[in-house]
Amino acid sequence: MKKKGIITAVILSLLVIGTVGCKSNDTKSTVSANLVSSEKSNLKISSSSGKTGSNVEVKVKASNVAKKNVICCDFKIKYDASKLDVSGISPGEILKDPKDNLEYNVDSKNGVITILYSYSDKNIGKELISKNGDFVTLNLKIKDDAKKGKTQISFNGNPEFYDKNQKGVSVTTNKGEIEIK
Repeated sequence: MKKKGIITAVILSLLVIGTVGCKSNDTKSTVSANLVSSEKSNLKISSSSGKTGSNVEVKVKASNVAKKNVICCDFKIKYDASKLDVSGISPGEILKDPKDNLEYNVDSKNGVITILYSYSDKNIGKELISKNGDFVTLNLKIKDDAKKGKTQISFNGNPEFYDKNQKGVSVTTNKGEIEIK
């Protein structure tokens, strides 16, 4: 029952962010018209390797976000569900109060992880992402029947990041991979 409530909350949060860009009070603003600075932030998925049946960690690292003061963001990660299972997601050191501010949903059928970081109303402006480093760690299990070789882990669509003024922050992405031995 709790899992169903969390999934519903994630879906509703993503709909709100997609419509207004976090918790913007400016209903006339649009993301494309309000991108912040020319220096792009970056999200990079690390690479890893392991044998069938083993667990591996893949980190999603954020760089060049320290100057942006990111207040909220959401992004999706695509993986091959025929080769990998998601066994957990851990918050990285750059997230403040992840217990209240980090939500995620794993669609194991389609191999998509949706991640949402958004401030809580009680701490608006106090929980900015203001340093570079690990955003989240994906804990993945390589399936017993996965064939040897490489499988990609990539971003599905464009990540949406917003600064403390609810202006869109431009983000580039780099995919990672897992080598199955």
